[in-house]
Amino acid sequence: MHRVCSAPRAEPPCPCHVRVGPPLPLRVRWRRAEARHGPLRAADQEQLLTALREQPDPDTVLRMLNAVLAWNDFAPGPEVYEEIIRKLGAAGALDLMKVLVAEMRREGHQVKLGVVHSFLDCYARQQLFDDAVDLVLNQLDPLFGIQADTVVCTTTFSMFLWRGAR
Repeated sequence: MHRVCSAPRAEPPCPCHVRVGPPLPLRVRWRRAEARHGPLRAADQEQLLTALREQPDPDTVLRMLNAVLAWNDFAPGPEVYEEIIRKLGAAGALDLMKVLVAEMRREGHQVKLGVVHSFLDCYARQQLFDDAVDLVLNQLDPLFGIQADTVVCTTTFSMFLWRGAR
C-alpha cells in the first residue's frame, strides 16, 4: 500500500507567521508502507469516514489518509476512497483523483458510479465539457473499469444539462 501526501511535512508555523494567500497546490507522494494484515473493522472505517466528511479541505483529508496508512493493519475500503475522491473533486484536483482511482483499483476495489459522478461534477464546475464527454466515451473502461451503458450516458448528459442551466 502506498501513502498519499499533499506536501512535504513541515513544522507547524508560528501563529504570527501564518501563511496568507491562496492554498498551495495539492501533490501526491507515494510511500511504501509495511505489510498489511487486513482491513480495518467496519466500525473503524465508519469513524474514519465520519472524520473525513467533517474535514473542510482536501489537503487535510490527504494528511488524514497518510496518517492512517501508517497503521500496519489499515486497508482503506472503497467508501474511504470514494469520500476522498469526492473531496478532491470539490477542489478540482482531477490529477489526484485519477491517482486515487488507480490505487483503488490496484487494491481490488470496484469503482462505483458515484466516483464517475465526482469526476463529471468536477469537469462541469471547471466547464471542461469536452473532457467530460471524452471521459464517458473513451476512458470509462480503462480508467474506472466501467462499461458505458445507457444509464451512464443519460446520467452524464443530464448532469451537464442541469449544471449548464445554472
